[in-house]
Amino acid sequence: MHTNPVKGLGAETIAKKFRANKGWFIAIVSLPPYHYGLPPTLEGHIKAIEILIRECTRARKIGLKVACIAGFHPAEFDHLVKKHRLELKHVIELAKNVIDVIAKFIRSGELNGIGEVGRPHYKVEPEYVVASEIITDYALERAKDLDAAVHLHLEEGGYVTVLDIKNRIARLKLNPIRVVIHHARPRNLVSAIELGLMSSVPGIRPIHDYIIKSKIPPMYTFESDYLDDPSRPGSVIYPWELIQVQKEYLEKGLYNEEYLWKINIDNIVLVYGVEPP
Repeated sequence: MHTNPVKGLGAETIAKKFRANKGWFIAIVSLPPYHYGLPPTLEGHIKAIEILIRECTRARKIGLKVACIAGFHPAEFDHLVKKHRLELKHVIELAKNVIDVIAKFIRSGELNGIGEVGRPHYKVEPEYVVASEIITDYALERAKDLDAAVHLHLEEGGYVTVLDIKNRIARLKLNPIRVVIHHARPRNLVSAIELGLMSSVPGIRPIHDYIIKSKIPPMYTFESDYLDDPSRPGSVIYPWELIQVQKEYLEKGLYNEEYLWKINIDNIVLVYGVEPP
């Protein structure tokens, strides 16, 4: 999920509500600088990362285990070229510099992973896809050296999407359990399980219904992907609602406790290296 102390509820309020619903772990992921009213420069990105780190600290003080994740979102490539008139070459250089800064914060223990990086999930000119792939590989290489988690933002291409990521992981010799295909819908989820990769799926009711109907094995995690944006309230799902919906399905006998334990505890421990509750 994302938090925005400038425009939204912020991590402290969210963490308190999440903790009150028996939540134990949360991965807080950075937002591009413009979400905080910051310029799209290296300095703007650094300030956004510093905001993220403070937010993670606030959530930890509430009693949550936290993974603090920062990246260079693939939507920034065409955004910076089309809106801010930057050359794509300079955007790639900026993205590499941002990833290098993130790597330093990971080494210092202030961050735990890289994300979101990946490809845009909407139609763009091919050169933006190529640019985003250059940075994805760069981020994966840095993550390998740091044994850090990576959140990948990707198109919903199913087998082709997941096979490409599997091949990148193999080529770069990463630990596959540390790479998460973020916001996976059914096509990516099924292919990730088939090819042995981890994914996180939005914990909304239609996804739960699909998982139950299709008897999907517990080889994924749930996510809220909450934006903490007052102009988009509840998008994608409130973190505490993520828990409430699972409890509802459990009480109806649609899930069993062992299944949810595997997803909400065992898989989180594997991916993020945190101690279980």
